[in-house]
Amino acid sequence: MGSATGGGAGGALPSLQDVHAALLSQLPKSSDGSKIGKDGPNRTQYLFSDKPRDAAEQLFKKFAQGRKPVPMKNGKGFVVKFANGDRVNFRPTSSSDGSPAIDVHISSQGKLYKIHFLENK
Repeated sequence: MGSATGGGAGGALPSLQDVHAALLSQLPKSSDGSKIGKDGPNRTQYLFSDKPRDAAEQLFKKFAQGRKPVPMKNGKGFVVKFANGDRVNFRPTSSSDGSPAIDVHISSQGKLYKIHFLENK
């Protein structure tokens, strides 16, 4: 995973809550409009793409907003941490179905869900 540098005006980086809200307006969302991706079981959302791995990496970079991803302690992917404790994980291969996945943890909203990227059929 590469890293990006920079930030907004004055170097301030947006919160995960702000980034999530902006992405919700650009991507398919849950039936209640609060999560990115189409509804699935067990806090899992789905996004479909011709290239799921590329789509997952691109979305992870959008979540990062200039923060440097670091390897997860379990070695299964990368994490971007926000100052308030929120975080986003990218897992190239999920343990449940083998698809690329992003885990969204917005602690200030008590929100935790997973986005799995599946190939278009």
